[in-house]
Amino acid sequence: MGLKNFLLISMLLSLLIVGLSGADQSLSSTIEQYMHAQATVNRFSGAVLVAHDGKVLFSKSYAISNLKPGTVDTPATRFPVGSIAMQFTDVAILQLEAKGKLHVQDSVCKYIKQCAMDWQRITLFELMTHTSGIPAIPDGEKSSPDVPTTSRLIDRIKKEPLRFKPGEKLESSYSEDEVLHATIEEVSGQDYSTYFHEHIFAPLEMRDTGYVPHNSSASSATAPLLMPSDVRLSFGYTAARLYSTVDDLYLWDRALTTEKLAPTKSVQEMFTPYRDGYGFGWMIQKHLDRKLATQGGGLRTYSSSVLRYPDDHACVIVLSQSDTTDAQKVGKDLAAIMFGAEYEVPVEHKAIRLDPDRLDEYVGRFAISPDFVLTITKESDHLMVQTADHANIEILPESEIQFFVKDSETKIQFVRLANGYVTELVLQQGGRDIPAKRIN
Repeated sequence: MGLKNFLLISMLLSLLIVGLSGADQSLSSTIEQYMHAQATVNRFSGAVLVAHDGKVLFSKSYAISNLKPGTVDTPATRFPVGSIAMQFTDVAILQLEAKGKLHVQDSVCKYIKQCAMDWQRITLFELMTHTSGIPAIPDGEKSSPDVPTTSRLIDRIKKEPLRFKPGEKLESSYSEDEVLHATIEEVSGQDYSTYFHEHIFAPLEMRDTGYVPHNSSASSATAPLLMPSDVRLSFGYTAARLYSTVDDLYLWDRALTTEKLAPTKSVQEMFTPYRDGYGFGWMIQKHLDRKLATQGGGLRTYSSSVLRYPDDHACVIVLSQSDTTDAQKVGKDLAAIMFGAEYEVPVEHKAIRLDPDRLDEYVGRFAISPDFVLTITKESDHLMVQTADHANIEILPESEIQFFVKDSETKIQFVRLANGYVTELVLQQGGRDIPAKRIN
């Protein structure tokens, strides 16, 4: 079936959706067209949900097999959610605070046995806002497929020095989540997974949300993303094992508008921007001239994003198992469609041929930060890009300065001086333009 015929059928089917107004039907049709383009161009494989004013406007699952008959995927398909896991941890802490069992301004050492000396001044609040300075376990020690117990993780984390003075800056670490898990276990008398099930997942009827058993390993596939996903940070931690669905995460979104989970005051604290716009488990920012609370994650072949527009009672959820998906960008495009703003429909990139001698001008090292460098090399008549965490990835030219990664939304744009010298590049990924200055 051709793209044109598919879109026509999708539009006709959308008119038959029961319960949607004419405007909602048109919106559903537009989203369908956009998501089909994501599936065909960027090989999107996953599920999306768009809701407004308490009504689900669009919910559908896509797989590579959707382009052929016989797919079995549904919006109830479970996906790892990555950093979104931290929201549940923070709500658990707020629940315990509401019961008078702890206070977020307490020292973490009140709840951690044999607390590290330099942890004495760290509060639960600083753990929840990622300003504690507690370090991650070195990457080389997280290669085992077995996830250790919370106590074993804490014992290992305590051996690392703080990265900075508590409260000094925002820098997320999955180790902070583990320390909060240990606090939950100490205060509640339950292991963290049991606590979450009994006090969050079961009350909200989130039947498809939970933790993969300890003896199960995370996916080991490699995604062609140049900026690291949070798998490198989370692998070996419990956040890498939490799964959910778009339907369950919408139940989560709806519960955050009530007192089902915690008192209104506590929920408001979640969405209060503290340092650099970060609340408890949510980044608070402006998008489309609206207040946006968002969080996402990436676990190698998985990518996730939840976008809440509280003043508009709107929510967009994207869960993907495609290694080429930029879930945050897909979510923001879907929000733009919902609010009648501009968005970009994925199009097939077409590579052009550049003089192989010209490619030498792009070869070099480009620093996004002191410890994250993109290395551009030339192999035969092709340009390759590499980071310390990935094998070489080919980038293809679609103009003299714009390059792209095949089957992906990841792009690189080079910046030239008038004399032709390349001074920097801009990595376009995650819905962001990330500059990288040339360092040689």
